[in-house]
Amino acid sequence: MYYRTFPLRGVREDLAGAGFTVRLQPLEEFGRRADGSPNWRLVVARKE
Repeated sequence: MYYRTFPLRGVREDLAGAGFTVRLQPLEEFGRRADGSPNWRLVVARKE
């Protein structure tokens, strides 16, 4: 689990390349930016 800022695209690509199914879960309790995107997202990766 990571609690820092990192480029989501690279992390998603790396996890998918390792065979994980990856999705982003918006954390609504931290609000949204002016453009409507979530301030924070949780990366959920599963290997089935």
